[in-house]
Amino acid sequence: MRVVRRWGLPLLLAALCCIPIFLQRSSSAALLKDTDTAVLLAAIRDRHAPLSWFVSDWPLKNHFYRPLPSLAFELDNALYGHNAAGFGLTNALLCCLCVLLQFWFASEVFRSPWKGSIASAAFALWHTPYAGIVGDGFLMLAVALLVAAQLRRWVVGEINRRSLAEALLGALLIGYLAIEANGMVALGPRLIGWLPGRTASIMTLFCLGSLASFTRYLNLKGSRDELPVFSPLTVPSTKGTTIQTPEPVRARIFYGLSVAAALLALASYEQGVMLPLCLAILPLMTKRQGTSRAMLLTIPHFGVLALMLMVRTRFVPFQVSGYQMQQFRHGPGVWLDLMTYVFPAYASLQSLLISLASGWSALLFGSLYSGFAAVASNVATLLNAWSSRPALIGYWLSLVAFLPMAWLKMFEHYHYWPMALRSLFFSACLIFAFRRGFIAISPPVRQAPPRQNPSPGSLPRR
Repeated sequence: MRVVRRWGLPLLLAALCCIPIFLQRSSSAALLKDTDTAVLLAAIRDRHAPLSWFVSDWPLKNHFYRPLPSLAFELDNALYGHNAAGFGLTNALLCCLCVLLQFWFASEVFRSPWKGSIASAAFALWHTPYAGIVGDGFLMLAVALLVAAQLRRWVVGEINRRSLAEALLGALLIGYLAIEANGMVALGPRLIGWLPGRTASIMTLFCLGSLASFTRYLNLKGSRDELPVFSPLTVPSTKGTTIQTPEPVRARIFYGLSVAAALLALASYEQGVMLPLCLAILPLMTKRQGTSRAMLLTIPHFGVLALMLMVRTRFVPFQVSGYQMQQFRHGPGVWLDLMTYVFPAYASLQSLLISLASGWSALLFGSLYSGFAAVASNVATLLNAWSSRPALIGYWLSLVAFLPMAWLKMFEHYHYWPMALRSLFFSACLIFAFRRGFIAISPPVRQAPPRQNPSPGSLPRR
């Protein structure tokens, strides 16, 4: 009952966030006429051997090992045949499940289901076409904060540098949310409206399950509930005794789920190779004792990675396919895509530098001021996020998850798993930005006047 009270309503809110995703499901016959989809389904229908995808290249024959997405298409083909609406429903349901798994992971990181529901709402928002509207709303809110803070202080006659700095900082932090609210890309068309996009959503589903289970294991192992139970038969401890905290059975179950989910993620999509590294980085952000020992717990996950690489070299041609050669890239595009995770205001920084290079005439153009505001808000947010554990986890893990995909020509589904992790950074920034905003418009703290005489019953002053 206690678990239901703690998790019930936040989980319901996360589920409600899935409704816009479900409503975007496509039933158009064009889903099955896409070139990749048509070739993929034709190969599945010709072979009639679902389990054979575990020992061969996947249906498109472009040297990828993806047995689980192949099985997902096999299942849809058996259930729906040539009914495109059924295939579209599966894609939408996979995205909804990813939002719910992301809610679990975020709740474990924040140790609060309510804060986890904020992260799931952000991730769900990026599936919809309304992200830009929300971003504009944050810009308007930042301006409103500055106006409200100054109006209040003018009315009460309290205008000072400190209050102005607080209002300005709050406006910068809220203004930065406009950049993050837009997301890196629009996820809906590629993940819901394009059937091969389920390769990324299936992998993300298992990656989030592995991360959530591993974080749950760390939380259970480090909680105070797991202290040993002493009895009259317990041997008394001495000066050199080290108390060993027994590991609960349910904690070991979550650890096993994490390893199993990692195996399934690696059998879904190549981007999953970054999952063991993300799991190894995760304990570094927890700021608790035993970090080195916790990082050693990821050895089985790296073992699973090695196993999958051996399986891939056994059943998939090792040479680079023509499709893979076509997708590789280098040059400034790689740097620009990485900077969307490292410093999202990088494009504004470039426009600011161009404006400054034009001399005094730059003062006449709005790009100078908007660029300066975007860069300042990005810097202020990163400085504030440095002390937030969930913000650091979302920031670094999203960058690591996207890292290998930066050297490929951009497809929106490359950002799916990284954006699921980035929602933790966004929700943490949202929390401390609004906290700073409330401080800016709240009445200033006043020191209570000293008492002239001691209150009745108090000790006499000396």
